[in-house]
Amino acid sequence: MTLHAFLDDDLRDEAVRFVLGSMDEDEARRHRLHLGDCRVCRDEVAALQSTAERLVLLAPAVPPPAGTFERILDRVRTSQAAPSPRRAEDDAVRGQVWKRWTDDGGVSSGFTYVDRDERAFEPTAFPGVRARRLFVDQANQRVTMLVRMDAGATFPPHRHSGPEDCYVLEGDLDTGHKVMHAGDYEHSLPASVHATQSTRGGCLLFIVSSLGDEIIA
Repeated sequence: MTLHAFLDDDLRDEAVRFVLGSMDEDEARRHRLHLGDCRVCRDEVAALQSTAERLVLLAPAVPPPAGTFERILDRVRTSQAAPSPRRAEDDAVRGQVWKRWTDDGGVSSGFTYVDRDERAFEPTAFPGVRARRLFVDQANQRVTMLVRMDAGATFPPHRHSGPEDCYVLEGDLDTGHKVMHAGDYEHSLPASVHATQSTRGGCLLFIVSSLGDEIIA
């Protein structure tokens, strides 16, 4: 990540767009990570945010239009309506290609081998995130896989339906509450929720997880 000694017009423009929320999600996340290292940009953003907060106080108080509260309640009730069976099925596998993987079944020798180049990584619906099947145990709703995330990639918030074990083989992974690096391990309990996960330089993860995990973004 480049550290800046001074601000030019482009960097000032980036700071303004970050404070105004006009960056897309990926660009904003990358800029947020950059601010953690670059004091020059961080000070500029802090100054702009302070100015923006003062400007808000100067705006006259205007009551909302009549019926606003009722319309908000209607939208909330609509969003909480039960999805159709087809929509529920689509949501269940959205981006999670491992939910479409078939059971490896029993092996007469008692062992299953996966050669290094036997199975390629498959893309998910999330840019820069790919998964490689190692083993699927449908009976216990468990999957063992490798997940590769390119630099700057993110994976959305999700709820674990069973325990999950994650070991970082390469790179870095920001879990939302801790930045993990190669050699770090995390165990997640059933019903625990991961916030958006991201990686600055890319990562390779070894994961044993549940097939019933739910995307909640």
